Amino acid sequence: MTVRILGGGVAGSAAAISARMRNADVELIEKVHYPRHKVCGEFVSPQAVMLLGKLGVTDAFLGAAPSRLDSIRVHFKKRSRKVKLDEPGYGLSRYVLDDLLFSRALEAGAQHVPLGRERPNIIASGRLPVDTSLNRQFAFKAHFEGPPGDAVEMFFFSRCFVEVTPIEKGFTNICGLAHEHMLHRYGFDFDTFLDRSPALRARIRPLKRQMNWVKAGPIVIDNKFGINETADSFYVGDALAFADPFTGSGLAAALESGRLAGELCARGASSAEYMKQCRAIFLKPFQNAQRIRALLDSGRAELLSMALPASLMFSMTRPRIKE
Repeated sequence: MTVRILGGGVAGSAAAISARMRNADVELIEKVHYPRHKVCGEFVSPQAVMLLGKLGVTDAFLGAAPSRLDSIRVHFKKRSRKVKLDEPGYGLSRYVLDDLLFSRALEAGAQHVPLGRERPNIIASGRLPVDTSLNRQFAFKAHFEGPPGDAVEMFFFSRCFVEVTPIEKGFTNICGLAHEHMLHRYGFDFDTFLDRSPALRARIRPLKRQMNWVKAGPIVIDNKFGINETADSFYVGDALAFADPFTGSGLAAALESGRLAGELCARGASSAEYMKQCRAIFLKPFQNAQRIRALLDSGRAELLSMALPASLMFSMTRPRIKE
């Protein structure tokens, strides 16, 4: 059979590589060209590193010289906590990572199709339905040059989230998620908006922005885990679920959903079987992330962090991926 994949980002390319590992014919439908920037925290968690190994791209990944990150620092309004990673994570830009995976898919034998003529089996393009509420959220990111630091740092303030991640070549990625009304107050001037957090202001002060801000949204933090199991499409990556960015699991979720969809689709398994496995891997951790987000939005997360280990927030929201 031919596995047709709509979208050549991380999830789509992972699906293509996985399907080619099972000798399926693969059409990778992608109209844009790589490399290109994409709004993302650009933290490659230990789980994501393990999944890159399963896809056979570890050497290429390490050859891109990502920044090695051994810990996570979490900053609230008045307090900070540090979490030591059991295994190292890395920082690598989506500009490099997407191009690396897309190129590997083509090297493995996937056919690049700019415009698909047949209905795709795997949907790896597009986020979940656009939010039309009055409480919409937007994501933004830019790369900075300066002292990179040795950890991925997460800042929570005014119901907003910002991640600072050292990446390759001494650059630092700054990516955030904030409500529209808050950004509108600052005219969507992200530099001025980030200055409202004293801790973040101190972290950014020695850095110099090297690109224009990239914006995406409105963002919907939701999933398709309850989709009708008679559907015949395999949804992967953001098309399946938008992982709450503070969990650090977005890239791992994209890689694993893509890898699993490519494998099952190549074997002729049903999308119902795929969704069953996705729920076992992602549903409970994503639900835990929603509960933690509710605490963050209520302003109670800082008080909770005093009583619970900071590592618990990440262990509760980590996808249950088998090694």
